[in-house]
Amino acid sequence: MAIERMTRAQATAPTMIVIFGAALLAGLIATAPSQAAPARPAMSQKVHDDLYAIYNSSAAASVIRLHAWRLLSRIESSLPRPDFGVTQPSAAAVSAVITTAQGGRLARADGAAVDIPAGSLTSDTLVSISTSPAMNSPDENARTVAAAAAGLVAASPEVDFGPAGLRLRRTIEVAIGFAAQGQSAFGLRLYCWSQALNQWQRLPARIDVSHQVVSTRVLSLEPCRIFTAPSAPR
Repeated sequence: MAIERMTRAQATAPTMIVIFGAALLAGLIATAPSQAAPARPAMSQKVHDDLYAIYNSSAAASVIRLHAWRLLSRIESSLPRPDFGVTQPSAAAVSAVITTAQGGRLARADGAAVDIPAGSLTSDTLVSISTSPAMNSPDENARTVAAAAAGLVAASPEVDFGPAGLRLRRTIEVAIGFAAQGQSAFGLRLYCWSQALNQWQRLPARIDVSHQVVSTRVLSLEPCRIFTAPSAPR
């Protein structure tokens, strides 16, 4: 039994070293001096992707995910952001084939959009943005129950980025529009559904008040939604 416990500990140690190593590297990059700026965006993108994978992992301990969240928030400001444009009231479904070699952008008039750089997809893919009508499907019910259990209050329709569950080679930018009329941007937070954790996952996001969109980076295509929520990340 003692040998078995020792073997498990030895197997776990490399994983923990990798996690803490990635977190330490992210901290160093986030606080790097200004003369390192030319190389910073590309390095930050790679570290951001690694930290995102840790934050979205069901195997990572809560304290590790919390540290990953904090470092993600610091790195976000150093990454380039696409301009998604001004939102309009229409919310029709849109789709297009986006190639691996060229990448591309897909957007709806209501501000929902996805920006996929070249090399992010593993193959040419039909990407879509839609808002499904309430069908009371098991998946939709699970997301509704999870939001209520977490105390989340919806501030936008759920936006489905598809193909659902598609894994990407690197994080990409997604955005959801919000109505400015009668709604303050203060307190808006962007959550995407984590199939691995079976819960809404809050992600570091940028609120663009002038264009009325909230955007974040994701490593897979899943349903996303704007909520108002407690200040602590979930």
